[in-house]
Amino acid sequence: MSPLRLLARRGAELLAALIVASLVAALTLAAVDVLSFPEPSWLPETAGTLVAVAVVVVAGWLLLRLGAHGRGTGERPLWLLGVAGPALLASSHLGLLLHGTPHYLFGLGGDQANRVSALTRFADSPALNDAFYADAAPFYPPQWFWVGGQLARIAGVEAWLVYKPYAIATMAIAGAIAFVAWRWLVPTRLAVVLGMVTAVIGGHTNAYEPYSWILICLLPQAVVATHLLCVRVSASARTRAGPPAWPLVLTIGVYLGWAALGYTLIAGFAALVVALVVVSHVWRARSDRALAGALLARLAAMAAISAALALLFWHRFLLAVLGGAITERSVANDFAPESGSRLPLPMFEVSAAGALCLIGLVWIVVTVWPAGAGRVADRGATSLRARIGEAESGGGAASVGGVVAAGVGAGGAGVIGADGSRLGIGFGIGVAAGGRAMPDDENGDGDDDEAVGAVGAVRDGGAVEAGGTVGNGGAGGAAPSPWPLPPPAVQTVLARCLGLLVAAVFGWYLLSGLRSLTGSTLLPFRMIPVITLALALAGVVGALALARWAVTTSPGRSRGRVVAAAVVVAGLAAVQMAQHVSEEDTQFAAVAHGTPAPPRDLLGAIDQMTGDREPSDLVVLSSDPTLTAYRPYFAFQATAQAYATPAGRYEERLDAIRAWSDSRTPRQLAAALDAGPFRGPDVLVLEHHEPGRYFFPAVINEMPLAHNNSGEAIDFRAEQFADPELFDVREVGSRVVIARP
Repeated sequence: MSPLRLLARRGAELLAALIVASLVAALTLAAVDVLSFPEPSWLPETAGTLVAVAVVVVAGWLLLRLGAHGRGTGERPLWLLGVAGPALLASSHLGLLLHGTPHYLFGLGGDQANRVSALTRFADSPALNDAFYADAAPFYPPQWFWVGGQLARIAGVEAWLVYKPYAIATMAIAGAIAFVAWRWLVPTRLAVVLGMVTAVIGGHTNAYEPYSWILICLLPQAVVATHLLCVRVSASARTRAGPPAWPLVLTIGVYLGWAALGYTLIAGFAALVVALVVVSHVWRARSDRALAGALLARLAAMAAISAALALLFWHRFLLAVLGGAITERSVANDFAPESGSRLPLPMFEVSAAGALCLIGLVWIVVTVWPAGAGRVADRGATSLRARIGEAESGGGAASVGGVVAAGVGAGGAGVIGADGSRLGIGFGIGVAAGGRAMPDDENGDGDDDEAVGAVGAVRDGGAVEAGGTVGNGGAGGAAPSPWPLPPPAVQTVLARCLGLLVAAVFGWYLLSGLRSLTGSTLLPFRMIPVITLALALAGVVGALALARWAVTTSPGRSRGRVVAAAVVVAGLAAVQMAQHVSEEDTQFAAVAHGTPAPPRDLLGAIDQMTGDREPSDLVVLSSDPTLTAYRPYFAFQATAQAYATPAGRYEERLDAIRAWSDSRTPRQLAAALDAGPFRGPDVLVLEHHEPGRYFFPAVINEMPLAHNNSGEAIDFRAEQFADPELFDVREVGSRVVIARP
């Protein structure tokens, strides 16, 4: 199959997965809406547990039943399971958690008011304008919000009503496309499990930010693809043959560009990890200048592709800055919550997900560093035997250490003896499935030749483009294995790539610690979903390898019991993970349920007082931060400085509002509103302080302090607006609406 045709086929598969996952999410939410639960109660969560059990049982049954099949009859049901399963898990989890409210997690509080405002802006117009300011270049990437806005506009539904189903559908789609991307790299049955785990981890760690999770869910695959790209380039340099590298260059470059259009921080971190993979290969090939240059050229090409895509949005801000526009420092990185103050260690959480992450960490270590892990295990076993007073039997400590190291690891490395030598009795995939123990670069050329063959290209329905075939768990043309594990060389690549992601997150935290000395951060807490996902995915492979070793090394009469125990433990762990609701999401769901209805009185008053002017033609200075979420008004002042584009000059606008409050007469105030460097407000919505006195509740940035912001009441007097030719004043509840003709 030609590379261009393969790219088109995979693009079509991703599109199909997106459509199927969206339909599953829509049907699930429709079914949830039909249900009637007394609120508040735990009944929605009880129903969620029922769904989790059903999905785990059905998925487990299908995976076990189709385990003996390679391609053919088992492939299509597995594909449908891999797409629909994660979508159902994610949509039912969030749909039932938010049953009875039209709002998403945290309602319209905090970050969500800003996000819903962005969706409302793009539902009104596809132009890439700032969510708040009418006269400032946008700064925050709009991709996810732009798509959601267009969907709301096409459907003819108010954007704030679209936000919840759109966010839930995004979480559903994430697990589905993660499965599809993994399917190109590992056996389909393993990809199904990885997709399910991706959906569950997303619900645990990043449901509050669906637009970042849709990028994070593909980051591990992008790292593996980058390694694959480097292997292809290295193999091509040696043999002058093999599949071309440009499809991978294009794919990775598009992913990075897509990320830059969606979330700057995730894009920057992804670019860093991709660069680390390429640079590590350049370092290993440093004696071959031609190869090192070829690798760096591919890195430059990926950077060029991603930069070209990023400029679709970033050009406005860059042109404004280059044109001499005044900007202020972005304060978003000054946000320093408690979760960013310590290293994330999900592997020590007391839960099934924590245990999975711990297995993943151990598997990464013993797979990437089998000899060292074996020596450590040998020393631990020897020390333990000495402490309990047992006399050493010949080779006993060595065998124990080897079993520990090789049993959890990829397996192809064999058992490591006390002297570090390979004993050749490995019980991993390579030996048991008919393969051989995999050496660690025995010829010293800086590449694992077996990895080049086994991981030489991306899977396409079970076939590998270069270097043999990979069935649904088999190796080297062997019969399909009942264990959904890739060959040992592929496991080694997975361990290295996932381990690099874990190390990169720890490094990001440490760099953020250094930056904290300057009073700012790198927002390291945003990387918690990344490290949790990487360890959980590694844990899936590690747990399967451990279970396989336990079964294959058990006496024949006990294997059935071991298999049954493994299935029961895995099933119950999967249910615990799928039904779990984090404490944060529970609190955010409570806020969503408590979010008040739209302020129809305020919105109606503004409509009446501004005549036939469209909401998007108005600039509003409002004490109610939710107004821009319900209507596409432009704001004179953003809800907080952290959400404001630096080109908007938040602090200068605050000074302007303070200056307006000092005006003595209505004419002075009207002149001041028109005289500043910013477009003045057409409508002011102020708090009714006391008879004859109003105030605007300004938000003052104080990050990185723990409370983030403080408030300042900027006072106005009724007589400042006491000219009906200049101001139309109407009291609405506890607020006063002031419109300018």
